[in-house]
Amino acid sequence: MGFAIFLWSSSMGANSNEGVTGPNRLRNNPAVTIYKANDKNVLEYAEGKLFAPVAQGSEESASIRFFEENKGAFRMTDPASELRLKRTQSDDLGMKHLRFEQYYNGLRVIGGELVTHFTEDGILKTVNGNFEPEINIGTSPSIQDQEAIQAAQRDLESIFGKGNPGQAELVVFPWEGNYFLA
Repeated sequence: MGFAIFLWSSSMGANSNEGVTGPNRLRNNPAVTIYKANDKNVLEYAEGKLFAPVAQGSEESASIRFFEENKGAFRMTDPASELRLKRTQSDDLGMKHLRFEQYYNGLRVIGGELVTHFTEDGILKTVNGNFEPEINIGTSPSIQDQEAIQAAQRDLESIFGKGNPGQAELVVFPWEGNYFLA
């Protein structure tokens, strides 16, 4: 009886959010003043003194280190390969905002975007956005680029008129709790 209970609880632990990604260290961190997760138990917004001050110009690497140290809050497995810097902006207050796009096996994830916000003195003050966890789909398309472009032209022409869609991009598209190639 005790052996069966041990196997059962091990199985439950393996299925928890902390199995591959590690513990969520942000949820109960006293330096975090606001913590908000979505219905998938993935962090959407955190505010506080989230990371030690960094030198100007090292915000990108500090952001990746932050995500690595806190990947359990986002249910990430490898932040360095799952996130790519899209752009960096500075505002009139001297804050720096870094926008990262989510990728899965080299494909951009539609709607997967996280933003880190650093104060003028290099403190990571806020993180917000959407991260799609636990994507597990094949990434080989069933049609070629040209076929995809032609299908898009046919489908959208009746709504928007003739257009020139340009180059096809294979992406991961989250929809109603599932992931699709699009």
